[in-house]
Amino acid sequence: MTPQQRDRQARAVTAIARACGFGQAVAPLILRRVPDVDKLLRSDDATLRRVLGDPALRGKLRAGLADGFREHWKQATLERIRSDHEDWLRAWWLPVLTATEFDRLLRTPTPRGDHRRVGIARPAYPATAGAVEITVETTHRSEVGPYLLVERRIAAAVLDLAHEVAREDDLDPSGPVVGADTIDDPPPGVDHREYPHVAWWHGGRPA
Repeated sequence: MTPQQRDRQARAVTAIARACGFGQAVAPLILRRVPDVDKLLRSDDATLRRVLGDPALRGKLRAGLADGFREHWKQATLERIRSDHEDWLRAWWLPVLTATEFDRLLRTPTPRGDHRRVGIARPAYPATAGAVEITVETTHRSEVGPYLLVERRIAAAVLDLAHEVAREDDLDPSGPVVGADTIDDPPPGVDHREYPHVAWWHGGRPA
């Protein structure tokens, strides 16, 4: 799949999830595997817009996705346990990674050795946050406002894979991402003394 095809499908899955009332961060990762969604993704953009824009067609689609969502959530969890971490990310996370989030990851500074945890801004890294929710037990992650706080190794693994895929796709990001703060500065209102040794992924915009 080309980067353009992957971006188109990632955006479409997110639109399907929202239109059908699936608001969970993990929803796009799970729904991407449901046959009804996969079939819809293979249609043209006009068909996709017609289905999501028609209340009757959208309601029929939503009704058919409930069982598939539960089934594939269980599958994602089982595969998380059985599969190599990189294989799981390629199968579940990469297909719902938009070009915008992918580019943002490529421009995000790598956590340093003194960073024990990483705070990932959910709005800037939605697919990554969804993947983390499946792969990391609730006891090993926490919420700081819109940030998902996880061990450094988890975030570093995602970042490493993003760069590996970029090399495979011959992508060359032109510069770092710039946000309100650097990775060493916590979000507004958060005292850095309460969260020492944390790298904050704020997102932002390309430099």
